Amino acid sequence: VSTQSTWVPPQGTLYPSAKAKIPRTPTQQQNEMISGLRPVILPKTLIHQFVQSATPNLQQNIEWCGILSGFLRGGVFYISQVLIPLQSGTSDSCCALNEMQLFEYQNTNNLITIGWIHTHPQMDAFLSSVDLHTHSGYQSMMDESIAVVCSPSKNPEYGIFRVQDSSMQYLLRCQTKGFHEHYNDAGVKLHSEDLFEFCKHVILKEDHELDFPTRLVNIQ
Repeated sequence: VSTQSTWVPPQGTLYPSAKAKIPRTPTQQQNEMISGLRPVILPKTLIHQFVQSATPNLQQNIEWCGILSGFLRGGVFYISQVLIPLQSGTSDSCCALNEMQLFEYQNTNNLITIGWIHTHPQMDAFLSSVDLHTHSGYQSMMDESIAVVCSPSKNPEYGIFRVQDSSMQYLLRCQTKGFHEHYNDAGVKLHSEDLFEFCKHVILKEDHELDFPTRLVNIQ
């Protein structure tokens, strides 16, 4: 069983440009040997704060979403803020309503988009078919982009995902809207789990391990 989310990244959302030109330190080159991706530091407190902010929606079985924003330093991405947009949602979808304000906030505060986060009020943590299309958009702009799915009523309570590299072109070519099935070239149905993977390049950190402030910001 799948849930679908219609959360779409803001058209003006900031991403590092010319990522091939971003210098990589020797330490970063060593990290790339593990996953081929630059590390992403994700403070655990931001996940907890996001779930707390979603409580009224969770109680009504309505999805809640946000943008993971931060900065690049020494070849490592640091998520420092979760931006909560004005939004509408249902039990299996969420949609930002003030994308320009998100862009302006990021631009003013020198933030880049490192991914997105949303809830599955009654479902497990995974990427649905629509989530896959949403995240393929993020990942096409930056390989390291992550999708955090929070399912407080389930175990585990959250998952951190990305689209498999081998599935990116397939998803970008698919023009089907809404919840739908995916099939391989042989006509065999693919499950969502066949198209995404758990992130290996994300490092979860406790508050005492951070050297930068974190914030959850309502952009409403």
